[in-house]
Amino acid sequence: EWTVNPNVQMYASYFRCYAGDVVSVTVNVEPSDVYVRVGIERADGVMRYVYSKGRIYHEFSITEDGIWRVIVENTSNTAVDVQGSYMY
Repeated sequence: EWTVNPNVQMYASYFRCYAGDVVSVTVNVEPSDVYVRVGIERADGVMRYVYSKGRIYHEFSITEDGIWRVIVENTSNTAVDVQGSYMY
């Protein structure tokens, strides 16, 4: 559970995934009409994300072994509260 201020990125802890794994991310954003980026970032900076609002669910397929973390980026000019989880 995070409050993410405007133009700020928040990160979960790193975890290891292998090619063929899937990272499932679920995030609920309030206010529900504010768009955020929700994604995964590899330790070397490679990032994959979706841009959405409200209740967000996405499955990221891992194509190569690596160390990853979940990221939420608030690209708006309004603070948002996010609650969520991820599985890998």
